[in-house]
Amino acid sequence: MREFFANVQADYYPELKASDPYIKLQQRINILEENLSASRRIYNENVTSCNSMISTFPNFLFAGAIGFKSEFLLKMEGAKRAEINWTVT
Repeated sequence: MREFFANVQADYYPELKASDPYIKLQQRINILEENLSASRRIYNENVTSCNSMISTFPNFLFAGAIGFKSEFLLKMEGAKRAEINWTVT
């Protein structure tokens, strides 16, 4: 979705699309998105592992007494992604 809007804006300004700073910006945005995705995956794996340990016997006896509780997984919904404004001014 982001690429669509970025390309639409760049189509209106062909000199922008060919400029080195614009290309570097797109590359940095892609790297940032990949890093966020990787971090979300790692977090979700750790939360899943922790939730599994908390819910097994005898761990759940001690986990509840200590105050551990199950956590939710991180999700990036399509609607939230669509709300991001990627226009270049």
